[in-house]
Amino acid sequence: MHTETGESIGLRISKPFGRKLTELAGIRKGNLVLDIGTGLGPVFFPALERVGPDGGVVGVDISDEMVKGTHILIKKYTYCNAAIIKSDAKNLIFRKNTFDVVLCGFSYIYSSLKEIKRVLKSGRQFGLSSWTALGDMDCMVHLVKRYLPISSEDVYHRDTPKALKTLLHKAGFNDIRVFAETHEFVFKDEEQWWEEMLNSGWQPYLTKIKDLGHNLVEFKKETFEKLQVQKHPEGIPFTMSALLAFGTKSSSK
Repeated sequence: MHTETGESIGLRISKPFGRKLTELAGIRKGNLVLDIGTGLGPVFFPALERVGPDGGVVGVDISDEMVKGTHILIKKYTYCNAAIIKSDAKNLIFRKNTFDVVLCGFSYIYSSLKEIKRVLKSGRQFGLSSWTALGDMDCMVHLVKRYLPISSEDVYHRDTPKALKTLLHKAGFNDIRVFAETHEFVFKDEEQWWEEMLNSGWQPYLTKIKDLGHNLVEFKKETFEKLQVQKHPEGIPFTMSALLAFGTKSSSK
């Protein structure tokens, strides 16, 4: 589902986190940045603003749809220093020590850290973001639990500062830092929230509820009634929280 600006709800939610990730990454004018798991650009486009016309940003994504969508936006805004390609983060096509900064927003590429480190220049920084709480998803978990055994970990990956520090340390990164970031997002009404839940992987769970003999029309009605508790005149607010983690590749001796 899209907002009045034409953005998907998911993109609008991830945008402030992407902007903060690029802010903390220490991107400089003239840098060459790699964005892994680009999607529709919540990290990619803020990074472009920071590198300036003398720098560049390359995005990679394994989804044809995301690559096509971001390519259209690059052409629309006539960026000459940006590119998006289809690629698997586990097997990047770039030479070693190519990028000044490598970033990854909410793409779980933890098995690709060796490859990320290979393409990152020595002494430079890798940064990633990972969810710790998605209020809208947690709300749906609470509602579905009335019918199915489920936890938020079944629906989306969440990390802890300790886990991210351990992950980056084992991958050989130094000077590891982890920051917490929280934003509130407001759905304009119940239908917008419901459609976003369907687009976020909840359909199989709803099918299971139906297969157990429950009426999904009634489930949706009960769900909307539960949402009234937190609804205010502007809409239905939910808190989204993430961790932003950074590590530096050791300088070559």
